[in-house]
Amino acid sequence: MKHFIFLIISSIFIVSCIQKPKDPTPGVITEHKALPEGTKICVIGDSGKKTDGQRKVAEALQTENCDQIRHTGDVIYNDGISSPEDPEFKARFLDYYTPLMDAKVPFYMSMGNHDYHQNPSAWLEIANQYKYINFPSMYYMQRYGDFCFITLDTNSAYFDQFSWRKKIKEKYSDKCKMTIAFGHHPRYSSGKHGDANVIVAKYLEKMVEGSVDAYIAGHEHNQEDYGKVDGTHYLVTGTAGEYRFINDEPPVWAQARLGYMVFTVHHKNNSPYIKYYFFSVDEDSGKKVLEHYGVVRGHGFRK
Repeated sequence: MKHFIFLIISSIFIVSCIQKPKDPTPGVITEHKALPEGTKICVIGDSGKKTDGQRKVAEALQTENCDQIRHTGDVIYNDGISSPEDPEFKARFLDYYTPLMDAKVPFYMSMGNHDYHQNPSAWLEIANQYKYINFPSMYYMQRYGDFCFITLDTNSAYFDQFSWRKKIKEKYSDKCKMTIAFGHHPRYSSGKHGDANVIVAKYLEKMVEGSVDAYIAGHEHNQEDYGKVDGTHYLVTGTAGEYRFINDEPPVWAQARLGYMVFTVHHKNNSPYIKYYFFSVDEDSGKKVLEHYGVVRGHGFRK
């Protein structure tokens, strides 16, 4: 058993070192005004397919009146970008989402495994050039009053993030009354990839499970409400470019259709919570349909 644990720790360390990108200001934390009641956060993942499906989802988002859009990674298929000047950035991102940014809707990015194929750090430069693309570091946090949004890098720098998480918990445990984390890889999944591999699983168990109120991921090209594990609600939305089959019977709900997720922020008796909604987008008509919804209540950092 000790040998097995040693192998896991060694593997995490090796992967973390090999893939660690250039990040001059890791773990940026910013403070913002409290979000107004009903603020709408739209979440997409695995978008950059350059398909008609991607366009249909992008057009549906234009009617959604999102206050923010959070991206769970795999922004550019198949191999990410090499620099801010890479033509794939325009062809697979700007050509679809410029109307939203022109409407002053900010994007908050996280990186997926395909974005790591070349230079994920290029997005740090892009964020400096585009007002409505937010990516201050490879992992970062924003606090909006009682709500704290934590964007993780599930691809690398695991030990750095363990230390960072300890610091933010010590500083914000009495301030973050609801914590929502975003990252690329899901911990649990009924899709093609299934549950996370042993390295990512151990990382996510340390970073989110039993600690944050909700963790929203992509990677799987399906949508899923996995339900709660140790008090953390697991949600997946990775169908902003294409969809893929469901492999296993989901514990709560899952579907393989184009779409996106929305959640709205609320307070009741000084207790924060979110209402979440999964929408499908018809691949022919582009019509959006509400498919599934639920509520997550805030408890802040728990362990």
